[in-house]
Amino acid sequence: MTTPAHYRQFITQFFSDDELEDLCFDYFPDVRRDFTQGMTKSQKVRLLVDHVGRHGRLDHLAVALAQLRPVAYAEQLGEMPAGPPDHVARERDPRQLFICHAYEDGEIAHRLAEDLRDQGWRIWIAPDSIRPGERWIEAINYGLQTSGIFLLVLTIASVTSRWVQDEMGYALDQSNRGQARMIVLDFGVTAAPPLWTVRQHISFRQDYDKGLRELIDALQRPQHAAPPVEKASNEPGSLATAETAVPEARRTQEGVGGVVPSVNARDKEPTSVGRSIVRFKKPIAWIAGVTLLIAAGFLIIRVLQGVGQRPDIPDDELFTLLDELSRLNPTPSGKRMVTLPGNIVVEQLFVPGGPFGMGFDEGEPNERPAHRVELEAFWIDRTEVTNAQYTACVAADVCDPPVNNRSFTRPHYFGESGFENFPVIYVSWEQAGTFCAWAGGRLPTEAEWEKAIRGPDGFVDDWGETASRCQSANVDGCYGDTNEVGSTPAWASPYGTVDMAGNVWEWVNDWYNEAYYASSQAANPQGPAEGGLKVIRGGGWTFDGVQHFNTIRRAKEPDLATNNLGFRCAY
Repeated sequence: MTTPAHYRQFITQFFSDDELEDLCFDYFPDVRRDFTQGMTKSQKVRLLVDHVGRHGRLDHLAVALAQLRPVAYAEQLGEMPAGPPDHVARERDPRQLFICHAYEDGEIAHRLAEDLRDQGWRIWIAPDSIRPGERWIEAINYGLQTSGIFLLVLTIASVTSRWVQDEMGYALDQSNRGQARMIVLDFGVTAAPPLWTVRQHISFRQDYDKGLRELIDALQRPQHAAPPVEKASNEPGSLATAETAVPEARRTQEGVGGVVPSVNARDKEPTSVGRSIVRFKKPIAWIAGVTLLIAAGFLIIRVLQGVGQRPDIPDDELFTLLDELSRLNPTPSGKRMVTLPGNIVVEQLFVPGGPFGMGFDEGEPNERPAHRVELEAFWIDRTEVTNAQYTACVAADVCDPPVNNRSFTRPHYFGESGFENFPVIYVSWEQAGTFCAWAGGRLPTEAEWEKAIRGPDGFVDDWGETASRCQSANVDGCYGDTNEVGSTPAWASPYGTVDMAGNVWEWVNDWYNEAYYASSQAANPQGPAEGGLKVIRGGGWTFDGVQHFNTIRRAKEPDLATNNLGFRCAY
């Protein structure tokens, strides 16, 4: 008989520390979240095995180990356990409920699941619905795709949970398309993402049984049936919204509470929120967009303050406002186009959260050691900031002009016709940060910059001889000066960013320390707390080193401004 001690010994022998982290990320994320910085591999192994043992999931661990190390498993532990069969493709089930909850809310979520099962509803809930040997992400995707109704257990923990945010992004999208329903169960939150609150909303704050009865009643009504008209909740801090005054049929038809179209929605253009600018799918004047945001802000503030009364807005204006709010995008797809003042369009790309490999053990001393870093999701500019984009900030009297209007070979460059789409140069670190703040963003951290160029797998470029590099990027003096951004697209990062290798070096936010990687934070590192130099990354058009452009690190004084140094922004 295989005991927990056997599993501990097997994992210790056949999994490195990084492989153990990956095992938990794929199969036991509820364990991985309890790993702390400085925890030894032995401590992690014991935590994993003890956890699955307490929760009756040793069979899940056995199947996962057998899948990942089949030969060693057969030799060391004996008979191979059977893995999960493939899922059977099926239509979305209108009587299957997907209960979305944060890990911390497992007890109340599972109580709710049992009560709803007693009423004859089929339930999908993690981890109960995840089969032995099934990766969490694959299982959750299947649950999302086959459930007809999404229930959000709204708590403080769920508001900050990345898993919940991702699941709700999909749920909102499917609800907007009329493919599924979404119901928010309020267990005591005074501030939540606004588009989570502009939904059918049931309070569980003070009386669980009353909330359950209201939920069962709501579930039993046909999807397009109007719910009974109720007064807005007067409970302290309630998330009551104008939703209580909008008939269910009207909500479904107008798609209140929308999200960014999914990647497959090729017939729809993602909308975006820039610096005080909103691009709607319908052409709306800039000032009308700003006015709408102000009106929306007043509505959201009243919701979050728990006024408990319907906003004093005429019905026709309210429906229009909610319809346009539904077109704002809280959930990202792959890219978005943002319009800045001056009708300047910026293309931004989404970089998902999660781990990646940073640094390079075969690189220069300041690139070592290679290490694993976990980042929150973020957006980043597809290209370096251009002369035209920076000119708009100067025209707005926010940014100072570059310290020099020329480039290396061109006596007239910044502000000169024909160079609008070339990277802005001769800007200091402070000037770069000012522009990014004006555009609604910031300079990327060094870790964000490196993930954006390397991707989740930590890809390291290897272009070989100079001739090969010249075909891929503006490096080694191949072109003698800056190039138009995106004009050497043969090499792009896994996320689609261009010119991160070559053209111009790029400022990032971090202070520089040569040995920082040896003590870097494991999650969302911000760089050293202080220093005299700022990090620059990527290599410029003059750079002729043989180093890997993905990992090379340099540093300059923050007030330096040169002809081969620019930047891009993150959001």
